[in-house]
Amino acid sequence: MKALSIDEIAKAIGVSKRAAERRALRESWPYKEETCRGGRRRVYDIEALPPVVRARIDRWLAEQRLAEIHAASGGEPVGGVCSSPAPSGAAPASADGGLAGGGGAGCALVSPAVALPRGDGTCGKPGDGSASAGKGHLTLGAGSIPATTATSSSGCAEPWHAAMEQLAARPARVRDEAMRRARACLAVKRSIDAGMPARHAVQQAAAEVGVPAGTLARWWWGHGAFAGVQGAPVAAWPALLAPRWGVQAQREAEISGQAWDAILRGYLRPEKPSLHKVVRDVQAHAASRGWTLPSYASIARRVARLDSRLVVLAREGRQAFEAMYSPLQRSVAHLSALEWVNADGHRLDVFVRLPERFGGGVGRVHLVAWQDIHSRKILSWRLTPTLNAYSALLAFLDMVARYGVPDHALMDNGREFGAKLLTGGAPWRYRFKVQADEMLGALPLLGVEVHWATPFHGQAKPIERAFRDLAEEIAKDARLAGAYTGNRPDAKPENYGSKAADWALVEQVCAEAIARHNAREGRRTETAKGRSFDAVFAESYGRRVVTKLAPSQQAMLLMAAEPVKVRPDNRVVVCGNAYACEPGWGVAGQKVVVRFDPDDLKRPVAVCAIDGQLIGWAEPSVAPFDDQMAAQAVKRYRAAARRASRERLRYLEQVEMLTAPAPDAAGAVEPAAVRMFQSAGPARDAQEEARLDELVARTDALILEMAQRMAG
Repeated sequence: MKALSIDEIAKAIGVSKRAAERRALRESWPYKEETCRGGRRRVYDIEALPPVVRARIDRWLAEQRLAEIHAASGGEPVGGVCSSPAPSGAAPASADGGLAGGGGAGCALVSPAVALPRGDGTCGKPGDGSASAGKGHLTLGAGSIPATTATSSSGCAEPWHAAMEQLAARPARVRDEAMRRARACLAVKRSIDAGMPARHAVQQAAAEVGVPAGTLARWWWGHGAFAGVQGAPVAAWPALLAPRWGVQAQREAEISGQAWDAILRGYLRPEKPSLHKVVRDVQAHAASRGWTLPSYASIARRVARLDSRLVVLAREGRQAFEAMYSPLQRSVAHLSALEWVNADGHRLDVFVRLPERFGGGVGRVHLVAWQDIHSRKILSWRLTPTLNAYSALLAFLDMVARYGVPDHALMDNGREFGAKLLTGGAPWRYRFKVQADEMLGALPLLGVEVHWATPFHGQAKPIERAFRDLAEEIAKDARLAGAYTGNRPDAKPENYGSKAADWALVEQVCAEAIARHNAREGRRTETAKGRSFDAVFAESYGRRVVTKLAPSQQAMLLMAAEPVKVRPDNRVVVCGNAYACEPGWGVAGQKVVVRFDPDDLKRPVAVCAIDGQLIGWAEPSVAPFDDQMAAQAVKRYRAAARRASRERLRYLEQVEMLTAPAPDAAGAVEPAAVRMFQSAGPARDAQEEARLDELVARTDALILEMAQRMAG
C-alpha cells in the first residue's frame, strides 16, 4: 500500500500544505510516523483516505506517470486520457469559484484504475470518448435533478454518488445553475460527436447558450484540481458543475494525533466510560506531553462521527455488533418432511417428584425433543432428570419407529448429542476424545448425515422457537399450580416450592401440550401459511419414501455399546463381566464394539465390528465355582468343536494329494559344425625339426615331378 506525505497530498489536491494539514486533522486521516532527514514526518496510506481525496490523488499520480512516459518517448504523443487538446490561452477560473474545484485548461486526467459508469449502465474508463447523450442518460430539463444510484446495472460503483446526493440537498437556485451549465456542456459534446473540432464546438456552444467561451472551456476541459466534465458520465455533470454558493468551509479545532489516539483508546472499552471522564484523563497528561487539545464540544463532535460499528463492537461486544446486521432468512420450502430434523433439550420450570428408577427425590426435569424442520412438527420427545445420550437416543428411536429414518440431523455439540453412542464417527464432532477407529454412533450407523449448529446461537435451530411456546404451555398449566419455579431467580411466584408434581402428571401435561402445539391452526411459517404443523407434515410425508427399521434392528440400537479389545484368549470384558468369543471369528487382539443390556449382564452380548457389522453373539464365561453343570457344558461344547475339526481334517485326508508333474526330457540338439581337438604333443628338438623339414622338401619335389610328367 503506497503512502504519501502531506506535501505530496497538498500538491495532488491543489491546496497549500497548511490547508491539507487542517483537513487531515479535521477528518482524522489515519497516519503513521517515519524517520526522515531532519526528524520524523507523517505519511498517509492512500487507501485509507476519503474517496474524494483518493480520487484526486489517483488523478495526480496518473498525470505524473503520463508526464514521465511523455518525457521518455522524446516528446512523441502518448495515447492516454486526453480525448482532445486544450485550447491555448484558456481563461482563468471565474471570480465566483462557481466550478466545483475551479476551471481551466488541461486534460481530464482520472486514475485508470477507477471505472466510471456511463449513462447506459456500462462501465468505461474516463476519457474514452464513449459517453453519449443517447439512451440511458438523464434528460437535462430545466430544474430537473439527476437521478442517483449506488451502483450501475453492471455492478460498477458510482464515484459521483455522494456529489449528486449533496446536489439534491442544496437550494433550487444552485440546482438550476448546475443544470444550465450541464446543458451548455451537452451542446459542446453534441457538436464534437458530430465531427466538429473541440475548439470550434466550444465557441459555437458558447454563442448559442450565451456563456463566455473561456468559461465554457473551463467547464469542459477543467482547470487545476477540477478535471472538467470531459470523459465523465453525463449523469454526473450537474454535480460536477454545481456552484459553491453559500458553501462555507468546515473548520475544526486542531488536536494532536497522539492525544486523539489516547481518547479513542480510553473511550472504546467494554467498561463504557463516559466521554467526560476520558477527556479529563487525557487533559491531565496533555500539558506534560505537549499535546494540543480542543474543547470538549469539538472532541464530542469528532467522537460522534466515528463508525457506529466500531463503537458498538468495542463498547457493547460481539453480540451487539452482530445484532446491527439483519439476520439471514433461510427457506425450507424446498425440503420435504423427515428430510431434515433437529433436536435439543429444555429444562422445564417445574418441580417434579422423580420415580425410584431415577433415584427418587424432587428436581427439575428436561424435555428432549426431535422436530421436523420442514413442517416444524414435534415428532418425538422424552422426559429425563438430566440431559444424557441415552435419553436423546431413546427419543430418536421413538421418531424412527413411528415415522422412519431422516436424511439429515441438526444438533448442537452438547455432551448428550456429541456422545459416541449417538454420533460416534461423525466428522467435526469436537466432543470427548476423537479417535480414528472409534465406534459408529446410532445416527451414522443408520446413514443419517449429522450437522452441528453454531454454539450459543439459538437462531440456528428452529426447535428453540418451539420451546418458547412449550415452556409456558407446560410449566404454567393449571394442574401444575404450586410446582412452577419461575424462569429466572428473580421471577419466582408467591407459591414457590409449595408443591412437587407427580412424574406421570407431568408426562401427561407434556403429551397434551405437544399435541396442541402440532395441531394449532393459523401458523404463519413459510410452509404452513395458516395451516397446522400436523397438516403440513402429513401433506409432505404422504409423498415421501421413508426407511424404517425392523424390530430386531431397533432392539439392537437400544442396547448399550462399548468399544473393547478382544484378548488373546478370545475374551471380551464389559462392566467386569467376561464373555467368550468364538476362536473362528478371528478377532483376537482386534478392537470390536460390544452391545449389551445394562440391566441384564448375564445375557449374551452382540459382538460387532467398528463399522457396525454383526460378527456374532458371545456367551458369558463366568459361572459359580460349584456349578458342575456349567463346567460340563463348556467341556461338551469344546469336545464338539474338536470333533467337528477332526471330521473336517479326516475328510481332507481322503482327497487325492496333487503334486506338480515332472518336466518332459529335452530332445537331442545337433551343432552346425564339429571341429576335432588337436593335441599340442611333446616338444621336438632341433635335429628332429631338421629331419622333418628335409622329408617335407623331398615330398614336395616328388609331387612336383609327378605333376610335370602328367602334363607332358
